Amino acid sequence: TQVVLLGGGSASQAWAQMRADVTGVPHAQSARRDTAALAAALFAAAAAGKLGSLDEARAAMPPVQAVFTPHSVPAYADAYARYRQLFAQLSPLFVPPRAPTARW
Repeated sequence: TQVVLLGGGSASQAWAQMRADVTGVPHAQSARRDTAALAAALFAAAAAGKLGSLDEARAAMPPVQAVFTPHSVPAYADAYARYRQLFAQLSPLFVPPRAPTARW
């Protein structure tokens, strides 16, 4: 299983590697950057019955140019555990905002 990155954000190798590290799942970078709209069109065609299946739509996508495998999972897991602990300690300090009232 892997995540295929689409759109403008997929251009960054650093961001792709970070996402793979944080999630612990390989992330693939498409050979084209404008694939988000193409993927939406192919999925719509599959839903409309113009393609045989989602697998056929997926096969029509541009190839993957790079795959980023997770490397620093423990480092991110430790940081996330510290974040969760800090969030739990600080959450009583956060009060939801009040609804605005009209002043006429």
